[in-house]
Amino acid sequence: MQGLKFFDQGPSVNFFRAYTDNDVKNEENWQAMHLHAMTMNVYNMRYSVLEHEVIVHVQGRVGARGLNWGCDTKLTYHISQDGYIQLQWSGEFSGKAPKHLPKIGLQMQVPKRYEQVTYNGYGPQECYCDSKANAYEGIHSMHYSKMSFPYMVPQENGNRTGVRWASLANQQGGIQFGSHQMDFSVRDVLDQELHQTMHQVDLKHAQILLLIVT
Repeated sequence: MQGLKFFDQGPSVNFFRAYTDNDVKNEENWQAMHLHAMTMNVYNMRYSVLEHEVIVHVQGRVGARGLNWGCDTKLTYHISQDGYIQLQWSGEFSGKAPKHLPKIGLQMQVPKRYEQVTYNGYGPQECYCDSKANAYEGIHSMHYSKMSFPYMVPQENGNRTGVRWASLANQQGGIQFGSHQMDFSVRDVLDQELHQTMHQVDLKHAQILLLIVT
């Protein structure tokens, strides 16, 4: 739109997160299942051009090399001429999949210039569906750096729950997305960096923003 780049990468299906203190009981199993190494291989893509929109169908499999389990995934994009995108996705697990997963969601990489985050949901601080007593529902706005929580040992953080819509923007514009209800987080540290780094002070900040929607 007007020559502006809104996404650097994604959306992509994702089941991995930098394990939290609450994940200890499952971490060994998830490591063995190589959640951290899962990628999506696309094996079919087709599109159709209508009067006011383009529809793109993508089929693929999310999995790790050499393992006998994964998730067959379908994504359908409805892209209208005014820049509105509707995304529908579904998946079916096959093989010896874990009974529990740390998360099921989508993540995207967004240019870092969209630094102002605004959303309608619980906040303004980090909160989850089972731990939101100290949060309140409303419209919250902050710099992306305020969306994270600096745990002493780096781990997944910054989630906001009960969200209906959110936006990342600057003075020139940005992106807005929504759902009936979702959780999301925004940060400039990638999953693998959080997972592999032992101390908060050693984290390396990326040149993009990672947008996670679950």
